[in-house]
Amino acid sequence: MDPAIETLESYGLVRDEDSLQVAAFSKTKILRLHRELYSVVFDRQMEDYVKGDVQSEIDPFSFVASKFLRGASDCGAYGCRTQKLDVLGRYAALYATRIILPLPIQAPSKVRSESQAAEQVSHTALALLRLRPLVDADLVFPVVMRAPAKCVHVLAWQKRMIALMQDVAYHAAKDFQGDFRVRFQVPEKAPTGLPSVYMEGPEDFLEHRGSVLLIDEPKGWRLKSWRYDRDGMVELRGSRKLSFLAEIFSGIADETTFYLAYGRSRNARYLASRSGETFLLDLVTTQDEELAASSAALLGGGLTSLLSRSALAAHDFDFLEKSIPELQAAMASGQLTSKRLVM
Repeated sequence: MDPAIETLESYGLVRDEDSLQVAAFSKTKILRLHRELYSVVFDRQMEDYVKGDVQSEIDPFSFVASKFLRGASDCGAYGCRTQKLDVLGRYAALYATRIILPLPIQAPSKVRSESQAAEQVSHTALALLRLRPLVDADLVFPVVMRAPAKCVHVLAWQKRMIALMQDVAYHAAKDFQGDFRVRFQVPEKAPTGLPSVYMEGPEDFLEHRGSVLLIDEPKGWRLKSWRYDRDGMVELRGSRKLSFLAEIFSGIADETTFYLAYGRSRNARYLASRSGETFLLDLVTTQDEELAASSAALLGGGLTSLLSRSALAAHDFDFLEKSIPELQAAMASGQLTSKRLVM
């Protein structure tokens, strides 16, 4: 039995729906389970990484599952998450030698509250228990989003890649501002009774084309010039809007960095179904045709992940021939936009 599933069973979590019981655990029990679950997954991940064979070629049937495919994106509804996990499970059983499954659980030192720990444990438990037969068969390999580094040079590279991806992600958020609508709702009018932010945008970036965020509203955050509609809503613009969009693109940057730092070292491709999840990966791999061809795989229904040279020829800036510093400079100057990497 997989050690992570064994840990869940020791806390009475055996079936998919048992994952919903975590919120009823005591604070001490939640934090202890979170700590033990993270530790057992990461320990096995490290063991696999250290003893893993280094192959010269990517395994075309080994994948890192994207955030959307593993049910960890915008929609947290139980039914929506299980539906995605079922699709991923069928794909793993039929077409894959291994699916690497990043779990939605952070290092205990990064968890800010009991409720956050409970949510991470609940979502992690659902993924593991729903895919249990495949996890036990080693067709699905659970990991945490932490990439081991065998030497200081690899660690230095990882830090540079993180900085690069976050920089590009910030420019992407600015480029796509016009494609999103972001509204704030006062708590007195919100269904939850809490300050809420409603986001609408392209389905390549937002599941169901929209999401709702409950926020901890900072003191003095509201502008006196705001004019609310009868539902207590006002459209956000400028830096306030950008801050919420930046969270979306920062998440894509984190996913891309983890794949490059860990997934590639495990000879896997990145499996996604939305082009928005792969556009940063496309950007950093188009320099090398072999690397580009072996990096991203999009399931049917998604847009192609690789941009053709003929399509780019219509533009005055061919980013296929540029270095990473040149690409950063072009994005900073407006010569190249993130939109052109997706559309």
